[in-house]
Amino acid sequence: MNFNNHFKFLPKLGTAIYYLVFVLGMLLLFFGRNLEGIRFSILETNFTDFYQHISNLSLTAILFSTVAYVWLLMGVKLRAILLLGIFFIAINSITETWVSVLNTRDPLDLVYGIVGVLIGLVFILSITYLKGLTANPNFTSKTD
Repeated sequence: MNFNNHFKFLPKLGTAIYYLVFVLGMLLLFFGRNLEGIRFSILETNFTDFYQHISNLSLTAILFSTVAYVWLLMGVKLRAILLLGIFFIAINSITETWVSVLNTRDPLDLVYGIVGVLIGLVFILSITYLKGLTANPNFTSKTD
């Protein structure tokens, strides 16, 4: 099955590389939680418990930006992507303040999750404003 004709836009090469570097950067931060050799000492110096909360930031940023990136390719309006960000913040708020099953309630995790959404949003806005997408000439609209 060819998915190329289902996306309204296609990423430029630089945009695709930019997305991969973004995800790899977030994964590097995430794995720094358990691997001291890849930690950034400046982050540990300025934020002593940074690596205790980084999983919330990095996973939220990766999940939000991936969904938003696919939505951009599909031609979803930026307003819907902003609503998605608000949804992520709301779910994170509920999880970190009320849910105690498989979770320790932690307001600082909530802050890191919000920052993760904001980082993902900056990433998505930078793709939009740098014109990192091109119209897909093979796009066929399904209006059944």
